[in-house]
Amino acid sequence: FKANLSADKWTHVAGVYSASKKIMKLYMDGKEVASLNTGEFPPMTLSTVPLRVGSDPEGGNRFLGSILRDDLSARPHGG
Repeated sequence: FKANLSADKWTHVAGVYSASKKIMKLYMDGKEVASLNTGEFPPMTLSTVPLRVGSDPEGGNRFLGSILRDDLSARPHGG
């Protein structure tokens, strides 16, 4: 999805993925802007790479700016 985000305003971006239900959706400011429900939906697996917010997994390519808030949530399978 070509978002064309503005650099001078905040945008809330959220993604939803379910391999079992074949759902992949992208939301911007609460509105669905892209979705996919066909093709392969591989199950998610645990990663050995540490989570980083504002940089790549090695700590490089750092985001220059400010992040007001981040949120990472997970639900048990079937939730």
